Amino acid sequence: MDQQNEQSLTELARDLGSSAVIGKMYEKFSNKKRFPVQYPPTQRTYEIIVEVFGVIPLEFIDDVINAANESIYRAINRVETLLEYSIDKNFDIFELYALRNIFNIPSGLEEYIKLPYNTASGCIVSKKEQEKLFEELKQNSKKLVQKRLIGKKIKANLEALERQLAELEPIEASLKIIFKPSESNTSKGIVPLLPEQIEAKAQVLEPQAQKLALESQELYEEITDPLFLQTLNKPTNLDSFLNYHINLLEDKYGP
Repeated sequence: MDQQNEQSLTELARDLGSSAVIGKMYEKFSNKKRFPVQYPPTQRTYEIIVEVFGVIPLEFIDDVINAANESIYRAINRVETLLEYSIDKNFDIFELYALRNIFNIPSGLEEYIKLPYNTASGCIVSKKEQEKLFEELKQNSKKLVQKRLIGKKIKANLEALERQLAELEPIEASLKIIFKPSESNTSKGIVPLLPEQIEAKAQVLEPQAQKLALESQELYEEITDPLFLQTLNKPTNLDSFLNYHINLLEDKYGP
C-alpha cells in the first residue's frame, strides 16, 4: 500500500508540478485500494468507455473542437461583415465628394478650358466653326453615299450586260452556222437555233438592251457632270482642318 501511495505521489508531482500537495480527501481515502491510471487504454477499457458514455472519445473530442472552430468562424465572419459595411459606407461618402468637388466642372466653364491638343496647336475651335465642320461632314457623308450608289448602279449594269452577252452567244453561233457554215466550228456539236427561236430571243433581249443603254447613258452623264467632278475634287474646310492638325502631329512626333 505504501508503495502505491508513493507511486501516486510521484505521478501527481509529475502531472501537476512540484508545488502540488496532497489534499484532505487523499488522506481520507489513502487507506483504500487505488487503481493506477493506464494510458493508452486497452481494448477492453476502450470498449467499456464507449458502452458507458455512448460515444467514441475521439469523435466527441473532434466534435468539441469543430464546434469551437465554427463559433470562431461565425464570429470572424460577423466582424468581417461589420468591417466591410463600415469601409463601404465611408468609401461611398468619398465617392460622392470626389464626383461633386474633384471630378466636376462648374456650369458655364466648359468653353474656357483648353484641352492639350488645342494648346499644342495654338488655336481653339469655336462653336460656330464646329457647327460648320459638322455640316461639311454631313455633306461629305451624303457624297459618299452618292458615290456608293453610283458604284452599285455600275456593278448592276455590268452584271446585266454579262447576262445579255451570255444569251447572245448561242444566237451568234447559230447565225454563223446558218450564214457562214465554213467558218463555224461544227466539231463542238453545237445545235443551231431555229429562226423562230432566234426571233423570240431577239424580241426579249431588244428591250432589255435598250433599257441598259439608257441607264448607262444616264449614269455616264451623271458621273461626267462638271459640277459633280468639281465637288469630288474640291477640298473642304474639314479636309484643311484635318490636314493642318496631322501636319502638326507629324512635326511634333515624326511621320
